[in-house]
Amino acid sequence: MFINDIRKRLKLFKNHSYSYFVLSGVLATLGNGLIYITLSWQVYQNNNTVESLTILLSCIWLPSILFGPFFGACADRYNRKYLLVISNSVRGMCVVCFSLCYILSYHPNLYLLASILGVFVSFYMPAALPLMQEIIDEDQIVNANATVDILYELGTGVGMGISGGLIVWIGSYITMMIGGVLFILASFFNVIMKYSKLSNENRGKVSFSVIFGDYFFIFKYLKLQQKLIPIYLTQMLLLILLMTLPILLLPFVQQILHAGSKEFALLEVIFSIGMIFGGIFSPTLSNKVGLKYAIGLLMILLSISLFLFAGNYNKISTFIEYFFVGFGLSAWALVLSYGQMFTDNKVQGRLQASFFSISGIGVLSLYVLLDFYNTLISISEIYIIESIIVVLGLIFVCLINLPPHGTKNLAINE
Repeated sequence: MFINDIRKRLKLFKNHSYSYFVLSGVLATLGNGLIYITLSWQVYQNNNTVESLTILLSCIWLPSILFGPFFGACADRYNRKYLLVISNSVRGMCVVCFSLCYILSYHPNLYLLASILGVFVSFYMPAALPLMQEIIDEDQIVNANATVDILYELGTGVGMGISGGLIVWIGSYITMMIGGVLFILASFFNVIMKYSKLSNENRGKVSFSVIFGDYFFIFKYLKLQQKLIPIYLTQMLLLILLMTLPILLLPFVQQILHAGSKEFALLEVIFSIGMIFGGIFSPTLSNKVGLKYAIGLLMILLSISLFLFAGNYNKISTFIEYFFVGFGLSAWALVLSYGQMFTDNKVQGRLQASFFSISGIGVLSLYVLLDFYNTLISISEIYIIESIIVVLGLIFVCLINLPPHGTKNLAINE
């Protein structure tokens, strides 16, 4: 069965639209990995405080919290392919311009750059997830999402992994510029990607009244489709972990393991390897036991691994536990697939954006806790909170009451 699953995934790349979509995503995640580490490093070097990192990450996340309904409405009303082009190209050009300014001894505000990146990355997910659903057949969606997750994690891991060496070798701003160029290349593959779905175009301008109407429409949709609520709540909680675990790792390595940059980089790589292996095996697991139970098993593994990791002071065992943290987080791709199977594509962008906004509040709350990790709360206790978040998600998984295959027969009247 496992070999058959691999063959099915390889066949996905015969679909040229999917191939360009994946290639664009890999380039963007590779660039994002470079920019994420380099920008965090430079801000920390300039200010030498953890609070500066919290401000930086708040700048990245606040736009999705404040303007989520707008981004979702755009994704459902305009051509999603062009939204991806705008997201990648604008981020790339801004990073290149900011880097050039610093190289030429001008010093624009890095928090401003983070805010711009936050705005245009918020366009990406609400548009990308429904677009994937349109270029891939429903019976292939689990394998497609798992494959994308593997390659995106590989891109992010490689970007983060090589960023430290590049910073030392060529400097932080040239490293950041390379990340910007990768975003521009990613937008090129979005441009040449064939995309003929026009159902979400020309459905009126996105005004403030439309945005508020979309908020109420989402509530109306979920009231009719209450069985979707546990899936999206689980997705929301897993996203909080995906966005906070990389940030928690640096103070953990310093305060708990009393280690340095080598151990930090190695743990990041091990985490990525865990997610890659999880992405390889999770579709086979879902075929064996069903999608719901596969998600549940992976989240049980994730919760236990986080709990053990939180109180561990031994370097070798932390490497093993962090591998299984990454492996367990591969449940993210399965949860995405489950939601896509049952959500009408016409509302997918707004639904994703709304839950991403709520996730952003959770992410920022954990970032704020980081400011107090030396006084009010220890870094180990924050990891225990992460483990509890997974347990809460597991409760939502238990409440899922949907068949293994999707149906989107709900009439939608907007």
